[in-house]
Amino acid sequence: MSAKSYPKPPQTPPLFTGSPDDIVNDVNRIIEQYRQVQDQIAGGVTRDTATFANVVLPLAHAENSLYRESNTLSFYKQVSPNDALRDASAKAKILLNDVLVETSMREDLYDLVNAVVTLNEKLDPESSRLLEKMHNEYARNGLGLTSGTQRDRLQEIRKRLAQACAEFQRHHNEDVEGVWCLPDELEGIPEWALADLEKGLGDNDGKLFYTLVR
Repeated sequence: MSAKSYPKPPQTPPLFTGSPDDIVNDVNRIIEQYRQVQDQIAGGVTRDTATFANVVLPLAHAENSLYRESNTLSFYKQVSPNDALRDASAKAKILLNDVLVETSMREDLYDLVNAVVTLNEKLDPESSRLLEKMHNEYARNGLGLTSGTQRDRLQEIRKRLAQACAEFQRHHNEDVEGVWCLPDELEGIPEWALADLEKGLGDNDGKLFYTLVR
C-alpha cells in the first residue's frame, strides 16, 4: 500500500511529555470545562424545555471530552519512571474521581434528565439506551433518595472509596517486592521475559529476581 493511500487519522496521537505541573494544570482545566457545560445546561434549560438534544446529548459529549483527556493524564501513574509524575498523575485521578462523584449527584441535572424521560421522545435505539443509562446512573448515585442528609452521606462514602482505590493502585504500581528463583523454578516463562529479570549476585548468584506484581 502506498503512503498516499493511508487514511488520515482523526486526531493526533497523545504526547506524554508533560511535567507534574502540566498534569495538575491540565486536570483542573478539563474539570472546569466539564463543570461549565453542566452549569450552562442547568442554568439555560428548564423542565418544560428539556429535550434529549439540549440535555442528554451535551452532557454525554462533555463526559466524552473529559475522559478523552483525563485518560492520558491518568496513564502517567501506571508507566512513568518519574516519582513526581506518578504522584501528580495519582493526584489528578483523585481530583477527577471527586468531580465525577459530585456531578453525578447534581439534583438539578437529574431533574432535567428525568424530564426528558417523561417527555417520551421518539429516539433511535442508541439514543434511547443512552438516556436510560444516564437516568439509571443518577438514580443509583442516590438521587432517588428523599433525604438530603442521606445523599450527602452517600457522596462522602463514594469519595472515600474512590480515594482508597486510587491509593491502593498507587501502592500496587510501586510495589517492588519479589523472590529470588532458580531458572528451573521459572519453567514456562518465555526466554525473552527471563532475559529482562534482575540477575543475582553473592548469595543469589545464579538466580533471577521475579517481582510479585506484574
